[in-house]
Amino acid sequence: MLDYETKLMESQASIIKAETTGQSWLQRSWRPVTMLTFLALVVFDSFGWLANPLADEAWTLLQIGLGGYVAGRSAEKTPIR
Repeated sequence: MLDYETKLMESQASIIKAETTGQSWLQRSWRPVTMLTFLALVVFDSFGWLANPLADEAWTLLQIGLGGYVAGRSAEKTPIR
């Protein structure tokens, strides 16, 4: 099981590395842009500036997205052996 998890993290890290070294600005920047969009939605919802408040499902999606972003950034910084 540990071997499987190690290979999974290595493949995820290689995908992220390929994205960050890509030719296209969008390819390199889509994760930060997505997280900034999520941040804006949270701030706007917190201050009541959205016409329709975020649904519970949207909050769940934001939590999953944030967790994936943090895990992805951690995997990106982990040295591959």
